[in-house]
Amino acid sequence: MAMAMAMADVASVIGVSPAVFQFLVAFIGSIPCSLLWRFIPSPSLRHCYAALSGCYLSYLAFSPLSVIHFIPPMLLGYGSMAYARQYCGLFTFVAAFSFLIAWYVSLSLPLSLSPSVYIPLNIFFFLS
Repeated sequence: MAMAMAMADVASVIGVSPAVFQFLVAFIGSIPCSLLWRFIPSPSLRHCYAALSGCYLSYLAFSPLSVIHFIPPMLLGYGSMAYARQYCGLFTFVAAFSFLIAWYVSLSLPLSLSPSVYIPLNIFFFLS
């Protein structure tokens, strides 16, 4: 909580909203993260480092909830690279966009809808 207050204070000093400042911090933080990535010796460790640093930067830029929405497409992408390398780009593209569309639709639906609408949508959301 103290970090959020400090970010809000700095954001007000430079004249931007706290959300814009958080994104700016994550964007600038991606530069040293990408430089450190070059010194990691094995491809497996590079993938782990990329996933963990991406989650951390997403956490800084948006919120802890963004990491939850970030993990399923990331796991689908890495899973498709492991099991269907030839088609991993197509599979990841279709899966990631279906995930984003389902998330967007679930956010735009009114809360007064019956559970019969939300349950299939949530199943699709978690399966995609």
